[in-house]
Amino acid sequence: MASEDKNRRHYFRLEYPQFLRPTIEVNDGYCEVVEISEAGVRLRTSGWPHPLGAELIARIHFNDGSVHNLENAEVLRLDEHEVVLSFTGGVSMKRMALEQRKIVRASILDGNQEMLALLRRPK
Repeated sequence: MASEDKNRRHYFRLEYPQFLRPTIEVNDGYCEVVEISEAGVRLRTSGWPHPLGAELIARIHFNDGSVHNLENAEVLRLDEHEVVLSFTGGVSMKRMALEQRKIVRASILDGNQEMLALLRRPK
């Protein structure tokens, strides 16, 4: 039971398909958002210039044109191709639900397109 509690996440996370990914503006650069929660983001990047623990000015640019400032953004983890930032405010549960609906709708449409292609294929 203790290991289950240890592995439990505190926040709901959304992973974006590549074609729906918002961008994040960090200081003077931009990256793709791979995954988002109310308290953090996982970014796809190469050549990340900021060290572990660095405090940053960050803003998420969603595909509908809205921009959300991330309060107290900090580099939590980094590796060769991904960076994780944590923050204390910026993405509401309401926004998370909206993003989830967009991802689900896009997945359904994408699945329907694949199904239509299969049905239209000559036999």
